[in-house]
Amino acid sequence: MDERLLFQVCCLEAVKRRLALTGKETEELFRKHSVYNYLDDGYDVLHTQDQEYMVDDIIDYIKHHQAA
Repeated sequence: MDERLLFQVCCLEAVKRRLALTGKETEELFRKHSVYNYLDDGYDVLHTQDQEYMVDDIIDYIKHHQAA
């Protein structure tokens, strides 16, 4: 599996657990707020962070995206 895709899947699963969502709900959230693009664009730096930081960062990104 491609490293970037694996990273995105790991992020999706971690956010799913944190927010107690289904896989489908999390997938829809990621697509609606362009989280996949965010993760892909920032991959070089983002994939070096720990999981807790990444989940917090993704949730913050979604909140800011919703407010825009």
